[in-house]
Amino acid sequence: LSLGGLSTAHVALIGSLLAQRTAAVALLGGPVSPAAPADLGAADGVALLEAARSAVYGFEIVTTHIDGAGRAQAMSALAALRARVYELETLVGPSAPPPSLRYELPFPISDPESARRLALHLLEALLTRMAAALEPAVGNANALSTLVRWMGESEFMASRWGAPLAAFPGLTNG
Repeated sequence: LSLGGLSTAHVALIGSLLAQRTAAVALLGGPVSPAAPADLGAADGVALLEAARSAVYGFEIVTTHIDGAGRAQAMSALAALRARVYELETLVGPSAPPPSLRYELPFPISDPESARRLALHLLEALLTRMAAALEPAVGNANALSTLVRWMGESEFMASRWGAPLAAFPGLTNG
């Protein structure tokens, strides 16, 4: 299947399905081939960068409120999200706006349970934003591969926080 040949009508569905399969392979301990990051277009790259930065900020909050058993998992997710931000900053280049000093949290975080809910919320929001970038990437097989890989990684992280694998990550919740 060539991702570059997908129509606009089917790209979100096929891309989301491939991301779900990528997450399933990772959960089963199978190898997931990384794709080299590809140009996503300035507007979509900046929107994804902002979403990833927001997720990093949120996971910094999660790490301060999570209990001992979840701290290593939160730190691992935070490292992966920081790497994603770095990839996006590299792709976007000089069009990258400076990071915001503060991001709004969707609800108060005061204990390990609310921190877990925040982790899931952040990953679902990131998946939704990445799925929205699939359609504008039609015709760019490298960009589509990058987005599918990132969606698969995010779905894998969400499953580690207790979310069931979604049939179509970024398009459905659960």
